[in-house]
Amino acid sequence: MKTHRLDLLLLLPTGSEACEACVDRLLQSLREQPGIAKAHVDRANAENPKLCLHYDPIALPIEQIQALVESAGAALGAKFEHLSLPLAGLRHERQAKLVEGAFAKQPGVLHANVSFGSRRLFVEFDPARTTRDAVVAVAASAGVATWGEPVVPGEAAREQVKREYEHGGPFGEHSELAFSLACGVLTAIGWGLGKTGVPTLVPTALFVVAYGFGSWFTLQEVVVALRARRFEIDFLMLIAALGAALLGEWFEGALLLFLFTLGHALEAFAMGRARQ
Repeated sequence: MKTHRLDLLLLLPTGSEACEACVDRLLQSLREQPGIAKAHVDRANAENPKLCLHYDPIALPIEQIQALVESAGAALGAKFEHLSLPLAGLRHERQAKLVEGAFAKQPGVLHANVSFGSRRLFVEFDPARTTRDAVVAVAASAGVATWGEPVVPGEAAREQVKREYEHGGPFGEHSELAFSLACGVLTAIGWGLGKTGVPTLVPTALFVVAYGFGSWFTLQEVVVALRARRFEIDFLMLIAALGAALLGEWFEGALLLFLFTLGHALEAFAMGRARQ
């Protein structure tokens, strides 16, 4: 038996090197080839793993090995494609799960993972049933944005990606908190004016604007949850606030939205500090 080593990253389709399932598929395909006794991955160098083949030089000449491995990699590329990109707009861990659920309903998507810690999307899909553009479109419909890899090296690249990650609204990563505080301030002013005897229309108008700030991000998450066919507490909060408005209890509804969105915003803030 002889051993032949090949650069694993050059053999797999683009993006497949991060997919253990595709690595296993490649190994299994090669193990079934006549003349190959053993196939495994040497990860002694994590940045440049090697595909190790133990083969019978009589049954399988060295000249055929490269063509055989390239053929196996090409076969994988025809059945499986991968997308791995940074994400912007994720505010908390639960939202990451909702985005995964939206991808799970996309025809042709075989596996989707959203890492909230690294703010990264990884999708494995069948190119015969969907396309990369369609997968990216799912991300947009789920309320997050995908970004290309940075083109500048070193620390500048990390800062570029960090800014992209944190772009979750007009105030960056603090957008939800700013909207929540605006909802709270308007609610408090409306409540205070209501005690002074001013026309009811004035505090009601303030409560309506507070509803807009308080429901902005919550409504987005409800839409994502419905697309993922999941029932979340955000939906109940919106229904409760809408019910309060229909009953004329605008203050109670606005206060409910303020407290709920404040909890979300503080959760996202705490997770951001933990990552730092």
